Amino acid sequence: LKHKSGKGVLPETFYAESVMYIIKGCYAAHVGSSFSVYGENLLMLIQNIAIIFLLWHFDSSTALSHKLLVTTIVGLLLGYLYTDSGVPDSVWTVLINIQLLFLAYSRLPQIIHNHKTKATGHLSLGTFGLNCFGNCSRLLTVLVEVKDVYYIITSVSSSLLNGIICFQIYMYKNKKSAPKCAQNEQGVQGSPEEEVVEKADDC
Repeated sequence: LKHKSGKGVLPETFYAESVMYIIKGCYAAHVGSSFSVYGENLLMLIQNIAIIFLLWHFDSSTALSHKLLVTTIVGLLLGYLYTDSGVPDSVWTVLINIQLLFLAYSRLPQIIHNHKTKATGHLSLGTFGLNCFGNCSRLLTVLVEVKDVYYIITSVSSSLLNGIICFQIYMYKNKKSAPKCAQNEQGVQGSPEEEVVEKADDC
């Protein structure tokens, strides 16, 4: 909101993370876990949806059909799993086992992108810091109240990957993209006066 831009933020990571939160939250409700176990997943889902809509708002190049497709998939998945009406155990087994794939897709592309560019754009240390803190808090709750190995592994992995992004934001916070004038140094050279004017315009 501060920068009115989503530069450096990959929307796909939030799509995958939203799906992961739906699966984790609905699965915990399905097996009868307390709201303290799965409630935060639903709250994080709401936060993600808000971030996605902000990214769409600040990026006018996102097609309407793309927005409708993502909204429809997330809405149908949430409605189908949360109501838990007629969802066979085999589907729950598949979904809970592929959580790590959604988790990896929700964080690894952003981590790789940050590493390649040596910058994190407008990623918020506060947002990911809270995510990391929330993951660690939820991990403690899961370890005490849940004995599901896959749920524990997902919580540990989520805390680790969010921690890596927080570290990248801190490390790259003062790194900025090279100015355009540095990219135009190998152009056609004219007189010294013309070069000074051209570089001033580019910068």
